[in-house]
Amino acid sequence: MYAVVKTGGKQHRVAEGDVVVVERLDGDVGETVELADVIMLGTDKGAVADKGKLAKVKIHATILDQYKDDKVIVFKFKRRKGYKRTRGHRQPVTKLAIDFIDDGSGRKAKPKEAAKAETKPAAAATKAVKPVKKTPVKKAAAGKKAAAEVASAAKPKTGAAAKPAGEKAAEKEPQKKAKAKAPEKKAAAPKPSVKQAAKGSPKKAASKAPAGQRIPAKRAPGKKSAPKGGK
Repeated sequence: MYAVVKTGGKQHRVAEGDVVVVERLDGDVGETVELADVIMLGTDKGAVADKGKLAKVKIHATILDQYKDDKVIVFKFKRRKGYKRTRGHRQPVTKLAIDFIDDGSGRKAKPKEAAKAETKPAAAATKAVKPVKKTPVKKAAAGKKAAAEVASAAKPKTGAAAKPAGEKAAEKEPQKKAKAKAPEKKAAAPKPSVKQAAKGSPKKAASKAPAGQRIPAKRAPGKKSAPKGGK
């Protein structure tokens, strides 16, 4: 069920349990207020807008707070007149909690004390339940590892690991002797670099001549050079 109520020059759609901010109403915090100027009523059967029926409808609300709304800036000016005015305004408002909508049919609201009593046993039931303690995962894993180590130590070893220490020593002795008899490999002589090979080659050494001397050019055998005069 909901209702459209007019208060402070404004219309508000309200329902049971809603919190509404309206223009300032007389009263202190915690007092109950009745809103009688109802414009429309919405029910399961449909909307009611008859003024004769709406005259019996009343809305019961509780004042939660009395305060001023946010500031609104008002600025006025007139061009070419040098007129400017700035003003601020905070509208006083009232916060209401809608408790019950009386539609005039004799429907009664639930008393507040009864509603509180209904919620208390549920809260007590939730407190009575104790959480079940769970074993930490890390401790359980550590216990499993320790049990596995103990089981592996208890099992007899087979194969090569089961041989006594004397047999192991006897197997290692011939290997040591074979290593001692093996001749040591001589280190390979380092190969001469390209520059060293070039320096030691006879061809290049022969081609070199002392400074200031020319090396005669080689001539083919059986041929003589022609005289310069052409004779």
